[in-house]
Amino acid sequence: MRIFIIFTFVFISFLDCTKSQNFGSIDLKEVNNSVVFLREVRNKIINQNGYDYQIGLKDPETGDFFPYKTEFTGTGFTLTDSNNIYFITTKHLAKNLTDSSYVKFSGARLDTLFKLRDVLYKIGSSRWYSSENADIAIGVQKINFKEENDTIKFINRRDTSKLLFSEIIINSHILIPTFFLRDTLIAPFRDMELLAVGYPNGIGDYRNPKTTVSKFFRSSSEMIISENEPPFFIIDDPSVDGLSGSLAIEAPLLFETNNNRVGNNRRVNKIVGMINGTFNDSNGGKFTSVIPAKLILDEIKKVKKTPFIDDYFYKNGNKLLEIATQNGKYQEILSNYDKYGNPQDKGTLKNGNGTIKIYDKNGKLQFEYKYENGIFKNYIYPKNEKK
Repeated sequence: MRIFIIFTFVFISFLDCTKSQNFGSIDLKEVNNSVVFLREVRNKIINQNGYDYQIGLKDPETGDFFPYKTEFTGTGFTLTDSNNIYFITTKHLAKNLTDSSYVKFSGARLDTLFKLRDVLYKIGSSRWYSSENADIAIGVQKINFKEENDTIKFINRRDTSKLLFSEIIINSHILIPTFFLRDTLIAPFRDMELLAVGYPNGIGDYRNPKTTVSKFFRSSSEMIISENEPPFFIIDDPSVDGLSGSLAIEAPLLFETNNNRVGNNRRVNKIVGMINGTFNDSNGGKFTSVIPAKLILDEIKKVKKTPFIDDYFYKNGNKLLEIATQNGKYQEILSNYDKYGNPQDKGTLKNGNGTIKIYDKNGKLQFEYKYENGIFKNYIYPKNEKK
């Protein structure tokens, strides 16, 4: 038996401010291309009398055990500012994702599945910054992430042997700046058509990752503000599985004239919030609650002040490096391991200045990355080594 839980993320990538100001809206095609599909598969566990037990089938003759699997699938969107690229979702969804969860970018020219640990920084002991009050969780994309090379998953901006992950995203036009988030606690007008886009019921697992599903709806309340819970507003249609965590966006129908042809098009004026769940009564009535976009902006401001840990891994899964990072700049090298998990000389980087040592698969020093004020400057090679 497979259990499906649907997640939706928000990923907001950075646009040059001058370029962004030339547009008062976002094309819905760009919104669709920003969708991210997420997948987590784990052994099924149940709790009995306070103890966790794994569920499965056991061969009575050989003793071989075949565990049942629980599958979690979901979707996400992409957002950014001048400092970081953010993954945003609800807390109640993010808690079901692990370092081994897979990410697929529908707008990118890639069919590759990336592990979450290779895409997001560590924030404390998690991959997420979680709001204290609101149902919001935020992950921050690693600045140096790329497809793995022969030895490690690590690259510097001046090493152009392969595309950086951020360059893959930028080249795929997955660019929605954070200033499209509405920064006031005002619900949308009730005659404004809103839209959510996602991957309900694991549809992102199909061969075409661009097959997203859109759902239109309208606001049916003013902003609801109370002392006991964060602000929210209500929309008139219950959310389907897979849209919890997705953006609620304004999508008015516009009529445009192009080369003497009259047609219509939908463009996004503002991101008004994030869908976070359906509530109902005993009579079967259902509505969907939406977290206002301003709360997301407020949490992003807090994330900017939060230190991250950039960590990288060998192909065998063992940890390679841990680097303290702030606002996209490396601050301190925390650890450096060989492929067997043994500590090795990590380098001198501290307070943004110093080196990070890089070794080959046999443990021989290849070179050092030198940093000044958190910014990569140059390579330092061992003496008598060919550069």
